[in-house]
Order: sequence, then structure tokens, then C-alpha cells
Amino acid sequence: MEPVKQRTQRALYQIRFENTKADFGQRRIDFLNIELAMCSTFAKLAVTHHEAGDREFAERSIENAEYAHAAVLRFLSDSKHSKSLPVEQVQEFTAELQRLRDRLDGIYGIQQIIGRIDDAVSTVMSLSEVIDG
Repeated sequence: MEPVKQRTQRALYQIRFENTKADFGQRRIDFLNIELAMCSTFAKLAVTHHEAGDREFAERSIENAEYAHAAVLRFLSDSKHSKSLPVEQVQEFTAELQRLRDRLDGIYGIQQIIGRIDDAVSTVMSLSEVIDG
């Protein structure tokens, strides 16, 4: 009688272990989805605040977007974490990371153009003061 009870108990532990493992795997996927969504949101905020002229807030938003991007990249680059994810899921995350990287790089390009325009305006203003002065 005891061996049957032990086998039953062992089977229950195995079921709990498998359920816990599956739940943990889903939580990893949820974490990565949240980080990617945060990266996207902060990138959108950066563009919006750049357009509104709030460069300081835009730069903080870019920093936050980069932080979220780096978290996902670190996770996917570490095989001890990524090997537990389905291959299709890793491919989807990698593609989204690349889209976000392209978007962030585009924002950096906009920042550089705006910086050059600001420098040119400052130079013109300085020259104007010299000419008028």
C-alpha cells in the first residue's frame, strides 16, 4: 500500500513542478513583452516631446527606452534564459528589438539634426548681434 501512496505523491509533485515551470516560462514571456512595450512607449514619448520642444524630457525618454531595449537584449543574448523560450517567440522578440533599434536610431538622427539647426540659429543670432552692435 505504501508504494502506491509514494508513487501518487511523486506524481503530484511532478505535476506541480511542471505547472510551476510552465508558469515561470510564461512570466518570462510576459516580462519581455512588457519591456518591449515600455521601449516603444518611451520612444513615442521622446518623439512627442522633441516635437513639443521639451528636449530634456525627450532625452530622459530615450534613456528609458534604451534601458528597456538593453534588458530584453541581455535576456535574449543569454542562452540560459533564451533557451527556455520557444524558437518562434525568440524570433518575434528579436524582430521587435530590431524594429525598436531602428526607431531609436532614427530618433538619434532627429536629435542631431535639431542640434545642428539650434547651433546654426545661435550662430546667426550671434552674427546679428555683432552686425547690429
